[in-house]
Amino acid sequence: MTVKVSVKDVSKQYDLYKNKSDRIKAIFNKNKKPQEFWALRHVSFDVHEGETVGLIGVNGSGKSTVSSIIAGIAPLTKGELKVNGEVSMIAIGAGLKGPLTGLENIRMKCLMLGYSMKKINELMPEIIEFSDLGDFIHQPVKSYSSGMKSRLGFAIAVHIDPDVLVIDEALSVGDKTFYQKCVDKIMEFKAQGKTIFFVSHSLAQVQKLCDRIIWMHYGELKMDGPSAEVAKAYDEYVKWFNGLTAAEKKKYQQDCKNKQKQPYLPLEVIKSGDTDSRSVRNQSKYAKIDKKGSVLTPFILIGLMIVMLVTGFSIATNQSVAALIIPSLKNETQENQAEKKMVWENVDDKARFNKSNVPLYSDEKLTKKVDAKVAIGEDLKVLRQSGSTVEIAIAKDKFYTTKGNYQYRSDSIVQDSVDTSKLIPLIDNRIADSFEYFTAYLGSNKSKVLDAMNSLDQPKKKYVSLYEGSLKYHYDDSGQINSMEMASTQPITVKDLNISKSQTLYDEKEQSFFFEGNDYQYYVTKKTVTIHPK
Repeated sequence: MTVKVSVKDVSKQYDLYKNKSDRIKAIFNKNKKPQEFWALRHVSFDVHEGETVGLIGVNGSGKSTVSSIIAGIAPLTKGELKVNGEVSMIAIGAGLKGPLTGLENIRMKCLMLGYSMKKINELMPEIIEFSDLGDFIHQPVKSYSSGMKSRLGFAIAVHIDPDVLVIDEALSVGDKTFYQKCVDKIMEFKAQGKTIFFVSHSLAQVQKLCDRIIWMHYGELKMDGPSAEVAKAYDEYVKWFNGLTAAEKKKYQQDCKNKQKQPYLPLEVIKSGDTDSRSVRNQSKYAKIDKKGSVLTPFILIGLMIVMLVTGFSIATNQSVAALIIPSLKNETQENQAEKKMVWENVDDKARFNKSNVPLYSDEKLTKKVDAKVAIGEDLKVLRQSGSTVEIAIAKDKFYTTKGNYQYRSDSIVQDSVDTSKLIPLIDNRIADSFEYFTAYLGSNKSKVLDAMNSLDQPKKKYVSLYEGSLKYHYDDSGQINSMEMASTQPITVKDLNISKSQTLYDEKEQSFFFEGNDYQYYVTKKTVTIHPK
């Protein structure tokens, strides 16, 4: 069978500092060498295609360190790791950004894996449905419980079709319904021949899901074998440990941790039992030399800081480092940059503007600004993108703008709880008294309004107005009414409508916002409310 993951003599060392100042001092003074702590020492195993391997052990045994190294999250200190395929890790909150919403985290993680926007939009409904987060998918992840974070992480990981799946304590939280859904998905992956690592404190869970168990014990691989055999040995150890007195337990744990602080010795030395070998003496010799430090260290750091400053200024001014040093190269550099061709990626996806008065350009270099105003929530189509530059279409016209000025339609901002009775008292009384009557004309032809009411047509501006402009029906080229604009009696806020600001497109500068209800789309400014039929 194909070896999917090969771990050869892997060790992982951390430096233990008493405080932050000691960490900074150690940079300049090698005599301030920290205490070494070997979280892993000489760990080796091979896992084949289709195997489901459980990682068990007490707290601090190295289970999560092994899983993080396999997933590529943490680097190893010594040894060799080979992974044949794509790895996806599931841990509580792993890789999720707190300020971003659940939807934004899904999009971010998929983009980081190289997925196109089209592919992400195809996967989005499946991920959302599997996560069972409901309307919370639109809320910032920092407001999630540990169970909700785990559900979102699991949903993303299992839908990106990984070759190797690492699950670190992700099933220890959440309800039984979601737990069973996860177990079913793991079993489905097993049937597909995928390789799975399952990290857990629950021996029952590990035995149910895994064919093989690796027992980690204070940084060392204690036992590796069939599930039943290793589980029995581990269970006996737990019973032995629980039978100790509190003082005996503390001493045993301290002895194990002190052993992890001992100097690293090569595996061949340990096997030979020759602790006075030449390699050990050399290691001690190099440690003493290292402690003397280097007089050049501060100068090297200062040099690196200068390089970083020059490079940062170069990026900020869009000039090469050479052009900064030799001014005569500046013009040549700018000409070369202008000649570079833009590489475009097709997107072809619907979106909305997330702010008003977005700058639009007629050229891809973003030098020729056009006189076109857009409103927050207005529809557009993202045609293609190159870096931060985006080609868009508004109706039949094409423009260029930058990323960050729009939100994809798949990122739903539907407010199911919108109560129009809260809106009606905030608009002009003449309109509020017959609100349902006026909204009934949405989608009809302007001629019906002109025939039924004493209204004024403004063909150049494409709207029909009533009540001195307090009510305006906007229409398209064919005369069909596509929105109704009403004057408000006071500035309207999200609190007035009892809705969540995070589920709107909110323009802080203009103090305007856009959201969707069950029947209408709402665009609210300081002075007006405009509704569009969905």
